[in-house]
Amino acid sequence: EKNIVEIKKKKEAEKPKVTPTETDKTAESTTVWPNNFKWEGKDFVFGKYGSISFISSDRKHILKTLTDKKGGWATIRELQGNKDAGYVRSTIKQIEDRLPKEAKGHIKIVSTQDDDTIEKPNEGAYRIKVQQ
Repeated sequence: EKNIVEIKKKKEAEKPKVTPTETDKTAESTTVWPNNFKWEGKDFVFGKYGSISFISSDRKHILKTLTDKKGGWATIRELQGNKDAGYVRSTIKQIEDRLPKEAKGHIKIVSTQDDDTIEKPNEGAYRIKVQQ
């Protein structure tokens, strides 16, 4: 049993540190992704907090990339597609502004600069933070 723990620790040490691990017990940094957060056609449903939809394929790409990470980090490179980093930043702000009213107190899109988790990428990135 001791060897299993050592192997797990070694594997954890080898993994790139991008998303918080389950062993990180601080409420703020544990990734929480409710099962009822999902895509339904063109709409993304935030469970009991409502849904959001986009006509713009660029906005949809950004939200889809973030939601596919299920609370983990998405780098600006992953988010930008064929746009620049400034476009990504301003579009994320617009997406956050358009969240359903019920969602605004529970769902935030945070950057590596805004977030207080210990484990985050060394480059600019965003994640969806869910607070129950």
